[in-house]
Amino acid sequence: MKKPTIKISDADPNQSFGGEYARFNDQPAAETKSAAGKLETNPAPAPARPSARRQKARVQEPPRSAATAVETGDKMAVRRVTLIGYPTNDQLNELEVLADQGLPLADMIRLAGRNALSSFAPKPAFSDYSDDDRARYVDAYRTSKEVPVEVLEELHRQGDPLDFKSDGAMLRGQFEPHFRQKLDDLIEDQKKKLANKT
Repeated sequence: MKKPTIKISDADPNQSFGGEYARFNDQPAAETKSAAGKLETNPAPAPARPSARRQKARVQEPPRSAATAVETGDKMAVRRVTLIGYPTNDQLNELEVLADQGLPLADMIRLAGRNALSSFAPKPAFSDYSDDDRARYVDAYRTSKEVPVEVLEELHRQGDPLDFKSDGAMLRGQFEPHFRQKLDDLIEDQKKKLANKT
């Protein structure tokens, strides 16, 4: 007995029923006829505008230098500047003599530097410095101080025509002599104290 066959007359031979061989519909967007009979294409929907919250989140402030403090309220704009002061070779020789008597050289330099920093007031008048009579790099005193931006800008205008030197270089001519004076005072003071003990 023959099995009945079912014939589908309207079947589409290109119709896909899934599986890895399913064909993708790569036909263009459907065209519709308007009432006037002209072909019209459906316009693509406008891209969604990001919400105000997202737009605000995308706005990023430019990176700020770590050495810069922006003016806020009544505060003056300042920059933290690295200061350096070198003892002279003569001062280093005297410090070594005092070190032999129990006064650590590094502590003497730090104490003189602390005294210099506490009384140092940067001025908008550039003073150059010289490396002719400075001691070793390892014996230099290093610290930092907040300095008004307007003072630094004036120093650069006077002493840095190419605008490439550091803020510290602009202030070294002021700070280093001040540091050396404080170091001289400390050396003389300790000499007197040692002399009184003998």
